[in-house]
Amino acid sequence: MQSQWGTVVVPPGNYKISSNLSITVPIVFSPGAVLFPSTGVTISISNAIVADEHQIFQTAGGGGFALSGPAANAYAAWFGVLPANNAAQNTSAFNAMMNSMPASDGCHITWPAGQINVNSCSHTKSGVW
Repeated sequence: MQSQWGTVVVPPGNYKISSNLSITVPIVFSPGAVLFPSTGVTISISNAIVADEHQIFQTAGGGGFALSGPAANAYAAWFGVLPANNAAQNTSAFNAMMNSMPASDGCHITWPAGQINVNSCSHTKSGVW
């Protein structure tokens, strides 16, 4: 990752993050760039995220994300909620997305076009959606 003029630019690649990380400046994801926190690791992002509707967050490794402020304006696809995925994949991605959102500040989630298949979903956050 490269920081330039107060912005973090993430080039294509999978980036495993092994300790808690707080990003407070805007972050730009190139197509193919994915952050992957290790088990028990949280990546906190509190400023603008610039990315197309492709997956940029991976939570299968047991880590998580905490989005707040401008970062809480998110695409569901950033977490892997996609029409092409099966219900189990979308359910896992949906729950990871919901658990990454702020508890009380509200958020705005943009859904991909098409049918999204999910199983039973649950999340631990409440607030204004």
